[in-house]
Amino acid sequence: AANFTTALEYAPYLFTFSNIRAEGLDGLLTGEFKLGKQKDGDYITRSKLSVTGIDIKKTFTAFNNFGQSFIVSDNLSGDLTGSVTVLAPLDSSYKVITKPLVADAHLVITDGRLVRFAPAENLSSYLDLDELRDISFSRMENDIFISNRTVSVPKMLINSSAVNFTVYGTHSFDDDYSYHVRMLLSE
Repeated sequence: AANFTTALEYAPYLFTFSNIRAEGLDGLLTGEFKLGKQKDGDYITRSKLSVTGIDIKKTFTAFNNFGQSFIVSDNLSGDLTGSVTVLAPLDSSYKVITKPLVADAHLVITDGRLVRFAPAENLSSYLDLDELRDISFSRMENDIFISNRTVSVPKMLINSSAVNFTVYGTHSFDDDYSYHVRMLLSE
């Protein structure tokens, strides 16, 4: 990150970082972050963040593909804009306790591409394999929810270079996933 600024307020057992602004990953991050100490010695955080023009490929690379291997930085490109709210408990060593973590996000990806993604290539019985190796789309928008160590992706329509289809599913933090893809038989 570059050009990082924030205002810090302290009250007993509570740090509030407001007016956060940072440039990085070719985009801008703004928002607020709170860190509070709980009676048992653990911590709780609440983040409300907005991103504008973030490079998805660089984000997946910088965050080590978010600890999963289903879809990785080599499969993605595009610009991400959106907002996310995260409530995350931390242990006394400041490590995230993932089971009670909850988050919701509204995300928009523009000029997106899905490249050499094996699950998409598996549709080659129905569509031309060359089209499935590099799928592009101008805009994709959806809400994402995290609860009980599972990422939920509600049904969304994707108008792509290969085919128009709907996708929805879940993806656990243990890399178990279930995605559903529907397309018109005529396509």
